[in-house]
Amino acid sequence: MLERMDATIETRIETLERQVADLTTKVTGVAASGAKDWRSSVGMLPNDEISEEADRLGRQWREGQSEP
Repeated sequence: MLERMDATIETRIETLERQVADLTTKVTGVAASGAKDWRSSVGMLPNDEISEEADRLGRQWREGQSEP
């Protein structure tokens, strides 16, 4: 009986470890291999066109929201 219970606990722990790894990847954007997703690097360089365009569009949207 204890052997079967140990196997069940071990299986549950393995499942939980996989779930934690998946959630960590989703939250941090970093795969278990340590490779970064390209989106985590966008906007980190000065004069980055993508970041500047996102800032401009965000500013434009916010200005439009303040109008009655």
